[in-house]
Amino acid sequence: MSIQKYLDASTAHITAEDNTLLQQSETSEDIPGCCSYPYDQGYFISIYPDAPSEQEKADSGYSESFFKVQEYARKRGCTVLRLDADGDLIEDLEKHNW
Repeated sequence: MSIQKYLDASTAHITAEDNTLLQQSETSEDIPGCCSYPYDQGYFISIYPDAPSEQEKADSGYSESFFKVQEYARKRGCTVLRLDADGDLIEDLEKHNW
């Protein structure tokens, strides 16, 4: 049996543009560094062990904030990131008001 660690974070840690891109992604292959599963209040995001390259980030259209919240989870041993409208605000991460 495998038990995974996850980070619960607010969608305020991503931009409105990131949210739009996540909603428009038909496959998670479009999202570097993770695999996303949307639900009505946010996203469950499976974090890959290796961070995407700078080129993958630049080509993706996602903000630096999106990758910072992934990296925050990755550095803490989390394999899942839950971005939720009512999720926790993390002091060390930028907050976006949208």
